[in-house]
Amino acid sequence: MELVDLQYLCVVAECGGLSEAARLLGLNVSSLSRRISQLEDELGFSIFERSSSGVRLTDGGKDVVRQARKVQAEIEAIKMIGHRNGSGATGEIKLGIRIPLVGEPARGLVQAWRTAHPTVNLTVSELSDSDMAGAIISRNLDVVFVQSFSLWPHADEFPIYKEQFYVALPEGHHLQMLSSVNWSSFARETLLIQGWDNSHAQRGFFQDLLASGARFQMHKASQLSTLGLVGAGFGLAIVPRNVAELTIPGVVFRPIGEPNASFHVHLAWSRQADSPAIGRFIAFMRDESQARGFV
Repeated sequence: MELVDLQYLCVVAECGGLSEAARLLGLNVSSLSRRISQLEDELGFSIFERSSSGVRLTDGGKDVVRQARKVQAEIEAIKMIGHRNGSGATGEIKLGIRIPLVGEPARGLVQAWRTAHPTVNLTVSELSDSDMAGAIISRNLDVVFVQSFSLWPHADEFPIYKEQFYVALPEGHHLQMLSSVNWSSFARETLLIQGWDNSHAQRGFFQDLLASGARFQMHKASQLSTLGLVGAGFGLAIVPRNVAELTIPGVVFRPIGEPNASFHVHLAWSRQADSPAIGRFIAFMRDESQARGFV
């Protein structure tokens, strides 16, 4: 028995005769009749009662056709699953981030992806720079949004948008009266930095930019928790513009008006990634960021 025999069987049952079924299937009547007879011989009973007016299903034949239609439906479902997965229309994307997806342009990019690909599940993990690199290598993450100064060597990547730096100040701080600040404004200030034991990229980047005399205080904390410390008067924090769009009690934001007070966010991934959904995500982010003029 072959799958095509079940197809022939269902078409004959629907047409009620071999001639019409043979025409629809592009076969001659004798070939179709022979395949049906072989199937009946294999099953050990007659599927059809034949007469001059056509064919009619026997009681056993009705049961066979019912099951054959179920098999055909399952085969079509399997084909559909294969098509969706093979085209990247379904699956899962595991995205790593360091900057919260709370403002533009990051939020707009993932929102556009969600609108275009609602059947692909997107999960997000917020990790340190080194942990993201390790998770990409171990395939625990598929893609990451990573700051340009935190990229690891030989990463497969491209820039997707640019961020401007802002400073987060405790309400009432003397810098609040300025419309913008410069790097020299941080002299003798305490700067709160996100950092973990094996992740110092952010601190090294800011040390190269800031005036001498700035003091760094590392915290193994999220961006939101760090801003909570700013509001409590523990120090200042440098944040990207999308974070400065948040309303945090006790915190005010001012832009840093220096020509080098910006950085690119890159999309990075493992070259071993072979999921069609990952490939589609990478291509979508590249095309969307270019279409929106982000890079």
